[in-house]
Amino acid sequence: MSSNSAMAVFCREIVGQRVFNDGLVYLAFLAVGTSCGWFVINGILNLIANEPDVSRGGKMMGEVALVGSIVSLLLCGFYFLWMVTCGKPSRRAEQGWSTGLILLGVVSFAMLALAWDAFPPGYPMVLVAAVTGSILGNGSILMLFPLISTYYGGWLVAPVRAGTDLSSMFTAFLAELQSPDGNVHTFPTWLLFTFYTLISCLGLATRAAGDRFNYGLRVKHQSR
Repeated sequence: MSSNSAMAVFCREIVGQRVFNDGLVYLAFLAVGTSCGWFVINGILNLIANEPDVSRGGKMMGEVALVGSIVSLLLCGFYFLWMVTCGKPSRRAEQGWSTGLILLGVVSFAMLALAWDAFPPGYPMVLVAAVTGSILGNGSILMLFPLISTYYGGWLVAPVRAGTDLSSMFTAFLAELQSPDGNVHTFPTWLLFTFYTLISCLGLATRAAGDRFNYGLRVKHQSR
């Protein structure tokens, strides 16, 4: 084999390995995306649609919307005050906060899996999850997406955004599968939330691994 042929084979191997590694990073950030954003809120909205007792003639929908608006305003106000008084958080702080947000999503779904139907007719656990889900959704916009666009390869914003759409598709599809005719349930609601919990756990694991091994991080930030 000539030197030119050997060099060509070597280059193809390097490119193939790079594509494989980038593919794994893409999938990891896709998993992160499925666990952030409005995943919890979408799960709650589908719960309201499939459980008439929870809906209470649409009253719960209004309460969830009101809770979400209040949490959004408070969180945005707090973030603004933090930026004014303390300045932009460090990368390490933003990484920790982003991981904490996904952990909050895991806790929210686990709580709903265990006690979504507790204390009727008010169902306070649903409202508590609406608070934590709103924190997760707004916090993803305020912290996770800026973190990725600033410190990671810009192309990784796409899989995270695609992951949020994927989780919306999951919740809509599974809610339809659970109650195809709007009346009879094919599987219990606690099982649905258990599945959501597992999806969130996968996102939490990949986010924690990203904090530990810094994959996808731009080279100039890896030593910081």
